[in-house]
Amino acid sequence: YAPSDPIDCISITAGELGMTGLKSGISYRWAERGDVTEVEYQDIVAAIRSHKSFIVKPYFVIQDEDLIDEFPQLKKIYEKIKLTYKEEEQKKVAEELEKKKASQDYNLNNMLIEYNPFGTNTQSLYVYFKTDAAVKVSYTIHVKDDGISDFSRDVYQDEEYQTEHEFQVIGLIPNTENTITFYVTNEDGSTNTKEIVYEMGSLYGEEKVQLDTDIKQSADQLEDGLYVILGNDSSSMDFMYYYDNSGVLRGEVPLLGYRSNRLIFDDNFMYYSISEKKMAQVNRLGQVTKVYSLGDYSLHHDYVFDKNGNMLILATDTTQDSVEDIVLKLDVNSGEVTKVLDLGDLLGDYKKTCVRNSSDELDWMHINPIQYMGNGSVLLSSRETSTIIKVDNLYDEPSIAYMIGEKDFWEDTSYISCLLNK
Repeated sequence: YAPSDPIDCISITAGELGMTGLKSGISYRWAERGDVTEVEYQDIVAAIRSHKSFIVKPYFVIQDEDLIDEFPQLKKIYEKIKLTYKEEEQKKVAEELEKKKASQDYNLNNMLIEYNPFGTNTQSLYVYFKTDAAVKVSYTIHVKDDGISDFSRDVYQDEEYQTEHEFQVIGLIPNTENTITFYVTNEDGSTNTKEIVYEMGSLYGEEKVQLDTDIKQSADQLEDGLYVILGNDSSSMDFMYYYDNSGVLRGEVPLLGYRSNRLIFDDNFMYYSISEKKMAQVNRLGQVTKVYSLGDYSLHHDYVFDKNGNMLILATDTTQDSVEDIVLKLDVNSGEVTKVLDLGDLLGDYKKTCVRNSSDELDWMHINPIQYMGNGSVLLSSRETSTIIKVDNLYDEPSIAYMIGEKDFWEDTSYISCLLNK
């Protein structure tokens, strides 16, 4: 590399990001997460050798693999996140935890505690211990900051009261001491407590820990859940964030890229997209138990469960000439991926009249959400036609049950008869 050679760097930081080159003095700017800016080689190397936080945390990701290979410490950071979504690596972590569990007797005063062992939430702890009596467990996280409220959660257990306890604590605050109080409640209502202090390190990203708030009315009626920020379109590493009702960051989940379009759940697992080509299944401990590859398909916008627990995914068939007009079925048990709907088969005459956009894509339908209606039926919403489409017999011979849209748009097509009257 010559000192002034440009190196593509993609921002993984929320909002605007700026950096001044240590060698060149050039002012580099990224307008938002996902933006790519060319940074001179000499400035990248100087930042790495100076251990600047925007490189080693990182705030942006270097897109040049050959350059990354020159610096093992940087490659280690990137690879750590990539390994999060490799099933074999996750199994190794789980096996190590099992060995530690069997190595000694863990109790309330001697708990097995590991920081984010599976790499799926930088603000989490793994906890394991046993009790003589059957109990239920809860915890509260407190920090010495008057602007950050305490964070409390009840621990999920197979039974309300039991003697073995294995769970994930979420909600740690970065770069500070977290006082965690565990409450162990017996069936008679009596409670024992155990307090530990854990100093969490830095986040991977640079998102705000405390959001600015403007309260218009009482927040007392809000459910005690978490708001999820799903990430932004990115060709490289990104994050999903959990914020509580007070606007305090309680979870940072790394993604391989793209965004997590939504979170969906069954009895024991959470599912979300980790890139355009992959979905992840994560258990209650934070372990990635399955990673699903979509092959020649790329997902977008939305996915839901059908009544049999299969996942219906909005997708693009990358072997075809059009985009965002496919529905896939993912069997979450076997990992089998099947195309169940191609809107070109239902609306082919209209598709023939459409042209490519400025990005040279035939984005003629652009399906945004999908809703499963039962009995093999789904509702789809098309951005490009401003039309809601109900499709029946999804798994056999898909057909249009009806459409809701503007009559003028469909007036001169063969699909006018599918429109519902106002």
